[in-house]
Amino acid sequence: MLTLKAISVRYGLSPKQTRRYWEAVAPLLARYAHRGPHNTTLISEQAIPVFDRLMELLREGLSLPSATQKLQNELKASGQAGEPPQGSKPDPRDELIAVLKGQLAEKDRQIGELLAAVRELQVKALPPAGKLTRWQALKIALVGR
Repeated sequence: MLTLKAISVRYGLSPKQTRRYWEAVAPLLARYAHRGPHNTTLISEQAIPVFDRLMELLREGLSLPSATQKLQNELKASGQAGEPPQGSKPDPRDELIAVLKGQLAEKDRQIGELLAAVRELQVKALPPAGKLTRWQALKIALVGR
């Protein structure tokens, strides 16, 4: 996996140029891009030939929008553009996300039950409202019991 900084060094571009070029071709290479630590963009090695082709088109004198359009047409012709095809394997991260959501829902339910139990115990721990002396109320306010 390459970062945008590594691509910048590889092609001799400024970070701003690299970001502009990436933003132009990102929709075409969505399946090759992921977010890494600190929200960095990580690009698979498989996207390098596409980036090479983009750089080649730019060196030929095409503007960035026209080079992107031409690249998109080439990728569509070869069947590589955009998201993975419909028949491809599901992402295993989706399964993990579903499991984690289930675990979070269970934890939320347990927290709700525990909070209800704590409230019930707090009510039982306090003497009836009219029977507190001033000193007992002060002790409860300061100590918590």
